[in-house]
Amino acid sequence: MEPPLGMNRQSWDSRVVDDVARPEDLPGLLAHSARALESQDDLTATMQTAVDIAVRDIEGADAAALSIVQRKKVIDTPAASNRAARYGDELQYELGEGPCLDAVWENPLVEASDLDEEPRWPRWAPGWFGRRSSAA
Repeated sequence: MEPPLGMNRQSWDSRVVDDVARPEDLPGLLAHSARALESQDDLTATMQTAVDIAVRDIEGADAAALSIVQRKKVIDTPAASNRAARYGDELQYELGEGPCLDAVWENPLVEASDLDEEPRWPRWAPGWFGRRSSAA
């Protein structure tokens, strides 16, 4: 597990057990993340840092993307941790279905633990190659 932005490796390693931060260190982790976000020079850099922090700090996350709604109708992905995350969002926009779209328009938290068995997005879930779960 990588240290939060702005924290040195030695200090961080003393707080990590089995590659997972201890619960009592959550406030410090959040504070370091907040400082990393605040230190960015522009909105694009802040959004990119947010998705990078999400992948680093959320156990099991291997991709993250940030979706925004413009003028209450156009959805865009200004930041993604990798090409897979960006592709997952773009495929949702193209097909008109997926967890991010549901989170934007219907429910603020959308989870799918097994995309192979997911009935809500019959065209999107099989198309997002190699991904087994999603949260938006």
